[in-house]
Amino acid sequence: MRVFDKHILLPMKKFYWEALQEYKLWQTHFIFLVPGKIGQKIRAWYLQKICGACGSPVFVDNGVIISSPEKFFVGHHLGIGVGAFITAGGKVTVGNYVGIGPGVKIWSVNHIYKDPDQPWRFQGSESKEVVVGNDVWIGAGSIILPGVTIGDGAIISAGTVLSKSIPPFALVAGNPGRVVGWRKPPQSSE
Repeated sequence: MRVFDKHILLPMKKFYWEALQEYKLWQTHFIFLVPGKIGQKIRAWYLQKICGACGSPVFVDNGVIISSPEKFFVGHHLGIGVGAFITAGGKVTVGNYVGIGPGVKIWSVNHIYKDPDQPWRFQGSESKEVVVGNDVWIGAGSIILPGVTIGDGAIISAGTVLSKSIPPFALVAGNPGRVVGWRKPPQSSE
C-alpha cells in the first residue's frame, strides 16, 4: 500500500482547515440571524461558547456580527442591539451592565497607510485593544475606533465617533466625540 505523498497530504490538510473555518463562519452567521426570543436564547448560549469570556445574562439581538470572537471578553448584563458590528481582532473587553445600541461599530483593528509610496492594501494592519468600562451605554450608530477606552459610567450619544479615550461618567456626543456633560462631575484637585 502506498503512503500519501507530501504534495497530496498537505493540500488536503489545508482544505480541511479552511473548510472548518468556513463552517464556523456559516454557523455563526445563521445563529445571529435567528429572530425572536428563541434566537436571543440561542445567541446568548452560543456567545458563551465562542467568546474569550462571557458573563450572563447577555442579550444579543439578531444581525450582530462579531469577528474574532475568541478575543471578545464581556461581563455580566450585556445588551447588544440589532446590526451591531464588533471587530475584536485587536481584543475588545466590555464590562458589566453595558448597552451597545443598534448599528454600533467597534473596531480594534485598522489598516496601516503610513507609506504613501506603497498602496495601503499592502501595508498590513495594526491592532489596538478597545476597553469599555462598567455601566456604559453606547448609543445607536456610534463608531468606536481602535485603542479607545471608555470609562465607567460613560454615556455615548447616538451617532458619536470616538477616536480618543473617554473619562468615567462623561456624556459624549459628536464627530469627533467630545465631552458635553457629566453624569458625575470629576473630583476637583484642590
